[in-house]
Amino acid sequence: MRGDGRIFRQKGSSYWWCAYYLHGKEHRESGKSTDRAVAVRLLRRRLKEVGAAQLGARAFAGPKAERITVAALLEALRADKLRRGRRDPASEMHMLARVWGTRLALTVTGPDVAAWTDQLAAQGYRPASINRFTQLLAQAYRLGRENGLIVVAPVIKRLSETDNVRTGLFTSAQFDRLIAELPAYLQDFASWARCTGWRAGSIRSLRWDDVEDDRLRVQAQYSKDRTSHVIPLVSPLREIVERRRALCAGPYVFSYPNGAPIGSYKTAWRAALRRAGLPATLLFHDLRRVAATELRRAGVPGGRGHANNGAQNAGHV
Repeated sequence: MRGDGRIFRQKGSSYWWCAYYLHGKEHRESGKSTDRAVAVRLLRRRLKEVGAAQLGARAFAGPKAERITVAALLEALRADKLRRGRRDPASEMHMLARVWGTRLALTVTGPDVAAWTDQLAAQGYRPASINRFTQLLAQAYRLGRENGLIVVAPVIKRLSETDNVRTGLFTSAQFDRLIAELPAYLQDFASWARCTGWRAGSIRSLRWDDVEDDRLRVQAQYSKDRTSHVIPLVSPLREIVERRRALCAGPYVFSYPNGAPIGSYKTAWRAALRRAGLPATLLFHDLRRVAATELRRAGVPGGRGHANNGAQNAGHV
């Protein structure tokens, strides 16, 4: 009967197919099997989905949505952010793609994500860092639903950050010991953070196109307050830029020796702390507090630890 669906074999194919109707339009789908029972089970599942869609209980997914991977959702989200001039979340996306990329989007559940966040916490990740990952994952699913790529998304819950206030600070002696143990490509990276209070994402995004003779410009998409900043290149920033220029191997001011932009530095950072005999609880983000403290002591306006605030006077540090 029309509307009840059917199974059949197409001419020249050994596979069984099923056909069903949605909103008066016939949809045909291969069971990808020579076993008739496989096509019967597929047809029954599709008819249940069609019924739910007609009742308004759930949108119809169909075969296309079932083939969408998490990697495809993440790629669409990154493209959307770049299109709208937002910060490029390349490093976080790399982490998410490594863990979830090959999974079919509709197979990921809320408990799956919760178990992963527990693993991250056991590895020493702070709630705020974990929330950055899960926020991007939730955004990818939300955009996928808006674009019609998927129809359902897992429930992804944020962790509490009520006790996430950091008080870590480096002394000058500790910082010097750490610098001596960091890989060469991270030494200027860390020194820049200490002088300016910039976030790691802003530093790794700085390109030579943004550097002029006596100043540099931070693009709005790489600034947390979404505004551009023009910063005079005074000492010690000029010294760092000159060192980087001598080692330039690509479009980024701070890069790996092969010119690629710096990605995750956490492993190298923890190893350097261990070799320097420093507490493992010291974070790269703590350099923002060091910069803010030293800028305040120098009487620099705006030196409150916000990215780029007061950095135009970083030569006082």
